[in-house]
Amino acid sequence: MKVKFTFLLVVCTVFSNTINASDHRVNYAPYQKVTGNPYTINAYKELFGRAPNTFEQNLFNYNNGSWSSYDNFKTLVSQFQGSMIGYNMKFAFGPARNKDQVIVGFIINNRLIAADVILKVSGYIVSSGGSSVIAAGGSTVTLKGAGSFKVTKTTPGAVYGGAKMDLPKDAQRFLTSGIGALIIK
Repeated sequence: MKVKFTFLLVVCTVFSNTINASDHRVNYAPYQKVTGNPYTINAYKELFGRAPNTFEQNLFNYNNGSWSSYDNFKTLVSQFQGSMIGYNMKFAFGPARNKDQVIVGFIINNRLIAADVILKVSGYIVSSGGSSVIAAGGSTVTLKGAGSFKVTKTTPGAVYGGAKMDLPKDAQRFLTSGIGALIIK
């Protein structure tokens, strides 16, 4: 018996003419090619009328990557966006040497608080913190319309953790959705 497997890669192309730096829910480039999880792409289109940016593709933003249904996932996407708005957190992006990666900066109140190297397709964190970012070829991340931010060797990184886990004294927790959190250290 022969079994044939077919894999479908969803590719959405998004064009954006308007970029509002005060609204973190926009795509941060006039043209962004988005590939990734169909759940994420469809949920953002249904909820916000746009495609997710590269970091928003990371499934760990949504209850640490666990949900029971598409409707539950959309609720988690809304929670994540609400959390980011509440923290006034924006994402800035810069190129990395590896064409499959991008640098993401985490910006709060126009201040770079962390930087990571992430995969372009999934938004998954490859390495975190300033030393890793600089080694990957990134020293600047840009938030369109709001300027550039310099990454140094001492720039903290962001990793995923739990909403209730114990943290070292020098770490900050930013709730994402469900039981998830971004930990800045």
